[in-house]
Amino acid sequence: MLKKKYLLLAGASLMILAFLFPAQVAKAGLGEDILNLRDQWRNNTAYVDEVLYKVIQGDEQQLLALKNGEIDVVGDFVAAQFISEDLINDPNIEINKTQRRGFGHVSFNTAKWPTDQRGLRRALAFAVDKWAISEEAWGGESQPIDSPVVPSIGIWSIEHPSALRKLPENYYDPNPIKGNHSLLQDGFYDIDNDGWREWFNATKAGKAWSAVVDVSAFTPDAANPDPNVANEAGPNPTAFTVTDATTFNDVNNWEEVSFPIIGSQGSTVVDAVVRQSQKAY
Repeated sequence: MLKKKYLLLAGASLMILAFLFPAQVAKAGLGEDILNLRDQWRNNTAYVDEVLYKVIQGDEQQLLALKNGEIDVVGDFVAAQFISEDLINDPNIEINKTQRRGFGHVSFNTAKWPTDQRGLRRALAFAVDKWAISEEAWGGESQPIDSPVVPSIGIWSIEHPSALRKLPENYYDPNPIKGNHSLLQDGFYDIDNDGWREWFNATKAGKAWSAVVDVSAFTPDAANPDPNVANEAGPNPTAFTVTDATTFNDVNNWEEVSFPIIGSQGSTVVDAVVRQSQKAY
């Protein structure tokens, strides 16, 4: 945030100092005193006795101080949701936009079940509509990414337009079809038809999931998905091949799936992730 009047005042102040400073130096005397002072500035060894910083915490408080004329500049990033129409339309306030290199993300504990299952993590990524979250949480002032190396850094990011390599796929747009197949491929299925998925425990069953069902049915081509597997959101496909019905139907081989989701209270992002995941699966 930058007030236009600040630029004018700063320019005026610099011109005044340019004329006043020699007069003040002249009062200090001639000869060596002036030469020493000149050398201090040239060698960058001059200093001020004290710098006073007034800290105003919080975006709302900083913007309020700017509007009230208490301060002239907010020299920090301000969240998009705090940029109101009256700020945008204020002729005395100038708003500068720049892309920062931070990013929001969802973290999974990959050392603990069930989030140690890649199929579950991948399905949650496919459930999320990053464009919708960008609009809802940041007023469209953000860009969906899949890599922690953000594109604004340059070609070192695989998502930069000029990067030599590209990601094989991305998670910008929701794709519950792929997410559904990802869950099924890792054994997440609603075995008791209660509307919630269970997970096939291969250790209990003594058999791998791939030995109980034909997992090849859960790897569709995006353009031509397997017609025997549901392409709509839902906990179960319409049909797929079970190769070992006895093991498959034994409810003792299945685990109920639950895990906590931790986030900031009232977080728009957390709320959107949970809501979109529930809708997708």
